Amino acid sequence: MKLYQQTENCSDFDISLDGDSSPSFRVLLPEHIEGAGLETRFVHTHPGTWATDGQQTSGRLELEGRVRVDIEIHCTENLAAITMSLSNLTNETMTNLSANICTAVNQLPSESPPDWSNRRFIPDEIPLDRFEQGDYWFEQHTPNRLFALTGTDWVHMHPNPAEPVGMDRPRFAFNPSEQANAQACAVESLDGSEWFYQAWNRPCYYCTPCCGNGCMHLVVCIADSLEPGESVTLKGWIGSNTGNQNDLSKHINGLD
Repeated sequence: MKLYQQTENCSDFDISLDGDSSPSFRVLLPEHIEGAGLETRFVHTHPGTWATDGQQTSGRLELEGRVRVDIEIHCTENLAAITMSLSNLTNETMTNLSANICTAVNQLPSESPPDWSNRRFIPDEIPLDRFEQGDYWFEQHTPNRLFALTGTDWVHMHPNPAEPVGMDRPRFAFNPSEQANAQACAVESLDGSEWFYQAWNRPCYYCTPCCGNGCMHLVVCIADSLEPGESVTLKGWIGSNTGNQNDLSKHINGLD
């Protein structure tokens, strides 16, 4: 597995699996960070300081002088293991901190071509057009192939898997679940042999898919409160796994 910064010095990454001629997946680490009195959107567009040493990439970015984010990503064959630390740089206690993590099977559109799609999840006949792929993702692929792992159960993330076509929905609406009871989410490939997933060691809200892009989101609960000068660290995993849903459950529960 190889990691490429889609945006220079930012936490916006394309991930390529060995043998793939184009990127396989995309991850924004994170897309948004929120808390009581804190809302930092599109964190992945904030430049930071980054370094790569072999299979490990590490970076640091400061958000509005209030939050420092330290990220380490270690890549193996089919897995990116992530350590993310957040530090409170203010003189006030931060509460209800969360991070919205976006993982995608395409990159459309991009400022630095070529655009791409993972054709194991988006069929060849769907062109490299963001909204055509988004419509396919929402109406055809995710109703019965996108799941969240809650305890021992896999639950549908789609808001209406029985009748997804014709729903009145905004292009970009990531509606979270009522409870933060997920530890992972995953989407099944077209042939049913592979799962693309993200998992975290903190409780997560899972989000409904949207029709604007081929992506899946978890909102990771970082901390109930973070005192001035205090830091908190969470771990996550993004990867690909072959086999059925039971195989995937065993794999995720064995991550450390």
